[in-house]
Amino acid sequence: MTADKFDIRLALRLKLFMQQNNATISTAESCTSGRIGATITSVDGSSAYYQGGIIAYQNRIKKQYLDVTPQMIEKHDVVSQEVVLRMADACRRRFNTHYAIATTGYTGEGNDRVPSGTVCIGFASPTDTCAFELCLPHSTREENTRTATRTAMTRFLEWVGESKVK
Repeated sequence: MTADKFDIRLALRLKLFMQQNNATISTAESCTSGRIGATITSVDGSSAYYQGGIIAYQNRIKKQYLDVTPQMIEKHDVVSQEVVLRMADACRRRFNTHYAIATTGYTGEGNDRVPSGTVCIGFASPTDTCAFELCLPHSTREENTRTATRTAMTRFLEWVGESKVK
């Protein structure tokens, strides 16, 4: 993945927020396959606030490292707001960061419960969590992954009130 100008602007906005708030962040990514972490680290100095990430593509990894239970997957599907919130919170605790961003979704084929193009994005802080669902147009996996990555970073910055940071 090569970061383009838009991705770099997002990474620089995140860097500014993290520096001004002396904060740290980690990522738990499934459908974005590490692209959020790669975007964050596309700018110099990111090691001061980005602690690391887990690419939990398989459900077994979500269960083992991100506290996702088989019952959650059975009840809600792996692509659900409940699962992505658990991923975000577990990631934040595992990496001992102020914030975490998590993604899970079907950027290609869906299943009989969740349609193709459905992506869930979640955020966690020590005091709050937030999750939302995207319904991406029927496009390529690459385009859906790029859109999910950019949306996750943009919405995270909005969620933490980055617009207040100048």
